[in-house]
Amino acid sequence: MDKSDDKMDKLESDITEIKIHLAHIDEKIENINKLREESNESSHWWIYILIILGSNIGSLLLGIFK
Repeated sequence: MDKSDDKMDKLESDITEIKIHLAHIDEKIENINKLREESNESSHWWIYILIILGSNIGSLLLGIFK
């Protein structure tokens, strides 16, 4: 019984960590959109999105598989 409780606690902890990472990703996307609207060089906005999302997804995967 204790073993399954520990697994549930670990799962809940992982879910909470994933939600935190997703909230950070959403926040960064909003920041990118604001910068894009303010910028005159809107042709390169997708590069910034890919860089930020790539780093966040990488840290999310490292958090899951640690």
